[in-house]
Amino acid sequence: MRKINWLVIHTAATRPSMDIGAKEIRSWHKAKGWSDIGYHYVIRRDGRVEKGRPDARVGAHVAGYNRDSIGICLVGGVSENLVPENNYTEAQWRALEELLHKLAIKYPEAYVRGHRDFPNVQKACPCFDAEPWAAKHGFRIKTKQKHWVKEIKNSRTIAGASMMALGGTGETLKDTANEVSALAAYTPWISAVAAVLMVVGVGLVVYARISDARNNPKFSGNPEPSNSTD
Repeated sequence: MRKINWLVIHTAATRPSMDIGAKEIRSWHKAKGWSDIGYHYVIRRDGRVEKGRPDARVGAHVAGYNRDSIGICLVGGVSENLVPENNYTEAQWRALEELLHKLAIKYPEAYVRGHRDFPNVQKACPCFDAEPWAAKHGFRIKTKQKHWVKEIKNSRTIAGASMMALGGTGETLKDTANEVSALAAYTPWISAVAAVLMVVGVGLVVYARISDARNNPKFSGNPEPSNSTD
């Protein structure tokens, strides 16, 4: 049995009005001179999962990674005008999640990744951010890609972002909340840490503002001391 390190999500790059499946994609690929369909699984618009190549056979779907991967193709992925578009149906999303759960049990060391997240791929495929979606649903991911995560300003870590909140400005707090929320999609456990950090941050900001109001006449309502000698 092949060692599978990657479960790769693809798009068929077909219009939403096209009702196709593994049979049609197989014919397209064989017309290119390939021995068979390049993908191992195809998920139709109605959520039906159709088998492509046997899992035991090396696929033809991501250059340099075919030998240790399984290819999963979602039908759709472009608009009627052939513009890349996340237009998959609810039935497809459910089928994808169920299929990946089965494959994750069969290949427990495999990571989930979208085609475009592999090195040197200049395509929109699979036309959605596969890794944050996979992380949200509890699948393993392994990435250095950051096009879908808002980076912490000035390369701050999550801890650094928390310290920003302690500074006490409204904009800083808002920015920090957005940044931590973005990072929370990266890996599930960050959500819990982010929630605790934000509660602590808000509490300290409120405390700092109250202290300012008490100590600064400008904010306390007390008249400012006059420099007049009259």
